[in-house]
Amino acid sequence: VSETQKRIKELSNKEDAKEVDTKSSSADINKTNTYNNGINKYNSKNYRGAIVDFTKVIEVDPYPSGLTYYYRAKSKYALKDYRGAIQDFTKSLEATYYEDLYFFRGYCSYKLKDYRRAIADFTKAIQTDSNVGRAYNWRGVAKISIRDDRGACADLRKAINLGEKSNLDYYNRECK
Repeated sequence: VSETQKRIKELSNKEDAKEVDTKSSSADINKTNTYNNGINKYNSKNYRGAIVDFTKVIEVDPYPSGLTYYYRAKSKYALKDYRGAIQDFTKSLEATYYEDLYFFRGYCSYKLKDYRRAIADFTKAIQTDSNVGRAYNWRGVAKISIRDDRGACADLRKAINLGEKSNLDYYNRECK
């Protein structure tokens, strides 16, 4: 579990507690319960159910937390709805910030063959946390797709140095 994911979980728990402690109307409590149900469904890999719950929260709250969009985006991502995930990661970025948002949005863009946008998001993830080997790895893979071999090899080398070995064979074959 990455540090970002730990922070998101902590913030999510704090936010849940704060909402329950500070809001008293039944509609607000219902919204919080629906959000918590969505989190439980997400954690149990019931992504379609999680999307339904997070959508309900968004429908009743004109300014939902960035985490609501984040978890709905992650649910869509798990279901390979990359366009929907990009939209929700972008909405989440309007309300909050985690380098994971840029990484996952970049990965969705990569899967949709929008390599330049993917590279831009992987770069933002790296700027936030330069020890994110997976961001270097996927930025390198995206650079391969646009035929930036020199840039790809530099990113893959950095990824490997950070412990991300998924493209070690390619690197050894093409970059040495």
